[in-house]
Amino acid sequence: MGKESEVQRDVEFVVDQLLLRKVTGNDTVSHSYSKTEQPSSIALEFQSDPQEKKKENAFTDRTLQNQQNSHFTTDLTEKYRLIALNTSDLIAFTTFDMNPTFTFVSPSHKKILGYTETDLLGQPGLNFIHEDDAEDIMSILLTYLEAKMNNALTPDMLTTAKNIDFRFRDKTGQWHFLQSTVDIVKNELLFISKDITEHKKSQEALVESERKYRTLYDNLRDGIAAVDLNGKITECNAVFLDMLGYLLDEIRELTYEDITPMKWHNLENKMLNEQVKKRGYSDLYEKEYIRKNGTVFPVELQTYAVNDSQNKHCGYWAFVRDITIRKKMDLEQKENQERIRAIVMNAPIGIAVSSPNAQFISANDAFCKILGYSESELQTMSFKDITHADDLKESKRMMEDLNAGRISSFCQEKRYIKKDKSVIVGKVIVSMIRGQQNSPSLNIAQLEDITSRKQMDEALKKSEEKFVKAFNSSPVAICITRISDGRFIEVNESFEKLSGYSRTELMIASSIELNLWVDFDDRKQVVEQIKRTGSVHDTEYRFRDKKGNGLFIRYSGEIIDFNGELCCLSVLVDATERKKMEESLRVSEEKYRSIVENTQDIIMLTNPSGQVEYISPACFDVLGYRPEEITEKPQDIFHPDDIEKIQNVLSLAVQGKIRSNMEYRVITKNGEIRWVSHSWSPILSENNLLKYIVSIIRNITESKLTEQKLKVKIDELERYKNVTVNREVKMIDLKKENTLLKDMIKELERRN
Repeated sequence: MGKESEVQRDVEFVVDQLLLRKVTGNDTVSHSYSKTEQPSSIALEFQSDPQEKKKENAFTDRTLQNQQNSHFTTDLTEKYRLIALNTSDLIAFTTFDMNPTFTFVSPSHKKILGYTETDLLGQPGLNFIHEDDAEDIMSILLTYLEAKMNNALTPDMLTTAKNIDFRFRDKTGQWHFLQSTVDIVKNELLFISKDITEHKKSQEALVESERKYRTLYDNLRDGIAAVDLNGKITECNAVFLDMLGYLLDEIRELTYEDITPMKWHNLENKMLNEQVKKRGYSDLYEKEYIRKNGTVFPVELQTYAVNDSQNKHCGYWAFVRDITIRKKMDLEQKENQERIRAIVMNAPIGIAVSSPNAQFISANDAFCKILGYSESELQTMSFKDITHADDLKESKRMMEDLNAGRISSFCQEKRYIKKDKSVIVGKVIVSMIRGQQNSPSLNIAQLEDITSRKQMDEALKKSEEKFVKAFNSSPVAICITRISDGRFIEVNESFEKLSGYSRTELMIASSIELNLWVDFDDRKQVVEQIKRTGSVHDTEYRFRDKKGNGLFIRYSGEIIDFNGELCCLSVLVDATERKKMEESLRVSEEKYRSIVENTQDIIMLTNPSGQVEYISPACFDVLGYRPEEITEKPQDIFHPDDIEKIQNVLSLAVQGKIRSNMEYRVITKNGEIRWVSHSWSPILSENNLLKYIVSIIRNITESKLTEQKLKVKIDELERYKNVTVNREVKMIDLKKENTLLKDMIKELERRN
């Protein structure tokens, strides 16, 4: 301990002397030792430097004076020792050899680099210096050692103080840029360094910023050009050169008026005098340029004034865009608009344009013909003037929704009042064209007179009412399908219940598309038999419902003509309810027994940052992953649709909350989706801080599937109660009713 204190004291002494020399400019500052503070060999070597011995006699003459001022010098030394130990600069001594090791480091190393004195003392300095910078350090060391070997370490022969920049690794592994002054103190090297990392970063950022702006300048889609007060072009980017076809040296010989047709000169001079010179920039304006090959093309540009360092006007910057394509498109758009107008005005369907307040602006001939008004008459009216009073409220509501942006268009069937006061039924489709800031601009209405069709629909509706009532009220599943493609034409409620599909779903699909037939050869056989014999009676086939459940069906079908199409009237009776219920109960019992006997839960340990630190081997049985695979990327097992819910709830775990039985889906390694139940509780440290989260994850996939299947069976049992046994009687009655309806339709057609 005494030896270490002595070395530390001597190092401090050397630093004190160097700092005193620098401050006082006195190379002869000495130090008075107390009886218990005798200099060691290091300090004596420093004091007995050969250069100092040459001045030994002078020192002797001044000894008395120095002793008289020893109290002052001691105070000054203490001050600069404190400065050395507390300065923000990094001060270090190393051995004087080709692998210098640290013999002293200032406390600032801890603050800046994170190293304590113990971390660095005795360590080779080159181990901490970036390998790309080590060569520069070695070059200085070689210079010193060669000078030492040649006895040239004197101020008049060699300047020992060297400046060098290098990178130094801190305790966290990050690199710091240090700007260092290296000097020789007898048999040691002194390094006084500043951390210039932030300065280096700023310089690099500035260079990168300049590079980005230069890249932006060179790669803008617009041309940029600078001109002086005489109008001569002094600078431009590549886009500007490509636009005009000149080389840079060529265009620098021209003025902006040389590349501008004469007709634009007065306009441009006016823009410069009235706008740019007064307020510093011009409005965006259009003119033309002349290419090197003599062709003229349109441009759009904006000009800015440029001031020098004295804030005096010295030139202009112009941002130029070639608008040749845009001008061509504008012309084409105008021609297209004229063509569209011609098409609209001559369209067979009524088309009208109105303002947001529903006032008519224009209408084509078909629209005028439907309502009996001329276009000029309609231009004094709105849709309210031609809408039946009983339909006006609904029309207003839809127009309000359209104007408010709640809908983009609407279709409505309503009554219109013609000029002769007669009433017609029209189908109107209204859409909106919006202007700037999405504000309403114009309404486009397409009108079709559907009066005749509505009358026919009403007649057909009345003729079908009895058939529809009988069809829909039957407890037996009945459907009508096209023989050609199996598409549904009509279904009753019992068929919806049997198939599991809604009427909407059935009416837009076919039995083939919905995959109702388990074996498509069965359907092929039925179609062939119906075409051949006209019917199929009470034959058992296998079907499947919407959920994929198999159904054993007693099927009967008969060919019919429905609205001129060859169709099949099918009657289906579910004959397998009890069998499926018994089978379901047996399967369910076996699955529950298997779950009870073989369940293995996953036990998982995570830290507060959410990283998995441990997971039990059961994860392989549940998820197919080895434990180390889960710890690397646990997020990959979550089902995409459940990630948000999982993240929201698991965030509570980090707060130390307890949760039981949170259910969500996971994806196994082979892509299988499984359900799990997740429970967790926190483990707190002695300071009541979250240390770990213990989770228990249980595979509940089988129970989930079992619950779903049991629900289906219960629903099927309920439907079974509504099935009639005496279907033959009902079919006879239905056939009779159908024949009667056909006769009534024929009679109505004959009368019409």
